[in-house]
Amino acid sequence: MTLRPFQLERFYAEHEFSVPLQLSASDCETLSVGELLETVGASPPDLLDLRLGYTETRGAPSLREAIAEHYPGRGAQDVLVGNSPQELIYLAVHALVEPGDRVVVMRPCYASLEEVARSRGAEVIPWTARREGDVWRFDLDELEELLRTPTRLLVTNVPHNPTGFLPSPAEWERLGRLVEASGARWFSDEMYHRLERSPGDALAPAASLVQGAVSLWGLSKSFGLPGLRLGWLVSADADLLTRAEVHKDYLSICANGVSEALGERALRAAGTLLDRSRARIRANADLMAAFTERHQDHVTWTPPQGGPVSLATLTHESAEAHSARIRSEAGVLLVPSTLFGLEDRHLRIGLGRAEFPRALESWGQALTDSR
Repeated sequence: MTLRPFQLERFYAEHEFSVPLQLSASDCETLSVGELLETVGASPPDLLDLRLGYTETRGAPSLREAIAEHYPGRGAQDVLVGNSPQELIYLAVHALVEPGDRVVVMRPCYASLEEVARSRGAEVIPWTARREGDVWRFDLDELEELLRTPTRLLVTNVPHNPTGFLPSPAEWERLGRLVEASGARWFSDEMYHRLERSPGDALAPAASLVQGAVSLWGLSKSFGLPGLRLGWLVSADADLLTRAEVHKDYLSICANGVSEALGERALRAAGTLLDRSRARIRANADLMAAFTERHQDHVTWTPPQGGPVSLATLTHESAEAHSARIRSEAGVLLVPSTLFGLEDRHLRIGLGRAEFPRALESWGQALTDSR
């Protein structure tokens, strides 16, 4: 089977760099190289002696050690570094899934979380978000029922993109017990890890919670460093990481040395960088709450429980039509929910960018002018 077009990425390829203002960005405000070096207490000369040769396929040992510090009970030997989290989704699924396997996936989701498994010939079963009032939730009783049928892999994404759902610690632990009892493997996309409303709300990584589970994280979202294209898998399953590494030989082979050096420095300064991202999300959430209060005849919204993204709901217009109109009239990019396979009435709101206040003002002016 072949991979189908990635509709969300095709949308961004067409509009991301031509529409002036972003309101649906899934990442947090980026840093320049100079800002990053200043934050981590380094200077440009610190990088000038770096040799631009090949790096280790698994990732530099010191980088893997820095990553492992964020995973209780795991060590550097449990880490595989890759060129972008997207590559690592591909590697992990190819290492875990064979034709005919049954794969349960949280939906809506970032398309590669289900599409790569489907392209492998797996039967993909959705575990679908339900809207309860203004909050989106995933029903664990429903998951328990889904896992009664023999399942090869459960794929989760928490904090969730695009709904902003975050389970409680008790729910998260129950999910882990359900996986263990079912015999399924667990692939946990944790790209928004540590972007909970407060540091104390952060959930344990799946790789630390369940033996053999696989956690995915990287620098793109929480750290505001997508240009470094660096991510990692963490798992106590050494055989799984080896199989993923074998597939990597046919893709990027290894990461680049500059990204690894800067990435290690970023991980050593994780507290500062994550505080920066959380503060911006909180400030922009306050602005968005006030905005929806002023424009409640057009749109309703509930802030994310974790991460920078959540869904706003339009009261009258379709999401696709509204997105196209606001893009044309206000120069503001809004992602319609149809790109996530949802009904045509929601918009993804991204709270992580510095331009959010200006983009929100332009959207509001367009709403006012249309009355």
